[in-house]
Amino acid sequence: MEIQANHRGHCCDEISAGRKKHIKLSMGPLKKQAVIGTWILDRELGGGGQGKVWKVRYARDKHSPPAALKICSDDSAKARARFEREIALLRDQNDPGIVRIRDAGSHDGAPYYVMELAATSLQQVVVADTAGTRMVRDSGMLLLTFLRQAGLALANLHSRGVLHRDVKPSNILLMLDPPEPMKAVLADLGVAAHEQEQGRLTVTHEVVGTPIFRAPEAWLGTHTSASDVYAFGKTLEFVFAGGLPSGVGPGRCSRSPMLTPELWDCLDALLQKACAYKPEDRFEGGRELFEAMPETVVARIGLSGVFARTAPPVPSPAETTLSSAEIAALAGVIARCPAESDWVAIGWLKKETDLTAYQFSLALRRLAELDFVSSTQRMDQDGDAYTVFQPTAAGVRWAHSHPAEVDAAVNPPSPPAEPAASEDDIPF
Repeated sequence: MEIQANHRGHCCDEISAGRKKHIKLSMGPLKKQAVIGTWILDRELGGGGQGKVWKVRYARDKHSPPAALKICSDDSAKARARFEREIALLRDQNDPGIVRIRDAGSHDGAPYYVMELAATSLQQVVVADTAGTRMVRDSGMLLLTFLRQAGLALANLHSRGVLHRDVKPSNILLMLDPPEPMKAVLADLGVAAHEQEQGRLTVTHEVVGTPIFRAPEAWLGTHTSASDVYAFGKTLEFVFAGGLPSGVGPGRCSRSPMLTPELWDCLDALLQKACAYKPEDRFEGGRELFEAMPETVVARIGLSGVFARTAPPVPSPAETTLSSAEIAALAGVIARCPAESDWVAIGWLKKETDLTAYQFSLALRRLAELDFVSSTQRMDQDGDAYTVFQPTAAGVRWAHSHPAEVDAAVNPPSPPAEPAASEDDIPF
């Protein structure tokens, strides 16, 4: 699964202020299988006039997970300076809520950096209609958890004196693939700036950011942490209104079956304040906004208590309820590991379960959270690392005490007439 393009742009001739401005590239056109640094281009994922994003793989290790490479496609001095500043800002951040930079360099004079590859973006979750996006979109608790993670990341940026200046759904990426925990991260710091420096980085009255998420004062070239708060509020409205924000000023939260009346009231009040016309009427930066966001407990995705002030009670193993996918994965681990010293590789385990990659990933996360399975890294004869699993004593006890559930998961009844979803139905 990889992030899909939010919008596409091309380097072209522009008409600006009555003059023809030509944006030219010093590098040749990028093509599939081209090598940039130690990375092989796979396919273009999207981007705008100043940068292109490609899915890439590490040339020196065929087993290395894919990544995303962003390269500057505008050779103007301003674009290069902003791109290099984005690299510096990303390298300075040590925050799990900010996209991680893995490598950086220059190709034919164009700066580039490599980051972790996202499964999708918050924008795609709202507007796309696939099995995977529906799975995330239809869970109000899961969406709130991702939004709280992004809100905390914004708060941490502000605590370091950094303004994002382009907060929007397409810049909140969702990392959903194993082995990392599911999380949301802020991305695209291309126009970000330290609060005291933004005057030197932006010409007088130059407007940055995306119009429908832009605060009223930002239209005049004035951007503060309150402007980021406004943009985040409009992002919340985009998510919970199911589309474009209502317009400039206070937002409204649409009624939805996935929102309780209490949760709706909380979100609606939050949008009113976050998107107030006057900056002084909004939350005082990302920290206050984060603390105002509803707390959630999402135990089934392995994020229980991470952002809640009080961790929820953990049920005893005997009382724990597992989904059919989790039971199937647990049964597969137990069946392949009859002795305490046995381990099963994740590849073999996946082949023996009738689960999609997404279901399999969620099931293993849940089992690991409950301490029903444990995992470690092994090295093959070529020196490549791979993940192996084995059941814990708690996992074996649960299976032995729930024989009917295990049998139903391992030997399910005949499927209905409608064909089961394949992995092609799941990608974002």
